[in-house]
Amino acid sequence: MLKPKVTLLTTIRNLTSAELLGIPSGASKVIFANLEWVYAHRYTLATELSQGHFEATDIRGNILTPPLANGVACELVTEVSNYYNMMGFPAFPHYDKAVRLHWNLSAVHSVMDAIGADILVEDLAALNLTKEEIIQKLQPALDSMDLGMFLEAAALVRAITPDAFLTSTRLEMYATILESANAL
Repeated sequence: MLKPKVTLLTTIRNLTSAELLGIPSGASKVIFANLEWVYAHRYTLATELSQGHFEATDIRGNILTPPLANGVACELVTEVSNYYNMMGFPAFPHYDKAVRLHWNLSAVHSVMDAIGADILVEDLAALNLTKEEIIQKLQPALDSMDLGMFLEAAALVRAITPDAFLTSTRLEMYATILESANAL
């Protein structure tokens, strides 16, 4: 379902002086694979991004240009729309749950791409840490992620003791990403 490019779009911040798409002026929202929010704003999200009304960032806080943000938003809207089109059709018992589970299992790769890239591009040696130490701290959450259990993984991420890389801000971002991508 989710394409790697979608992992670029993690957070948007309202740059206007009024509430826009349910986000107050100056406020930010993690929209990474957020099914309900993206679907609710599927007709306007890309336009608002292309017009510069929102500042879009990736997991590391890098700002996406409006054309790139627009393109990524269009892909995300397509993915989310496909998900909603599958829901309830055909009307077999438990079909909706199967679609939700499929979303979570397919979203695992995008979540892992986003978090993995964040780890790989950081100069961990400057923080006196290794990739192995970071992965070891994240391992219980990663195990839950592999099963598509995002809410459980988010709780496990929030229980990690912060360090120089896994700061409380970064851990909260990871947990919020996991929660936003959850369809179950």
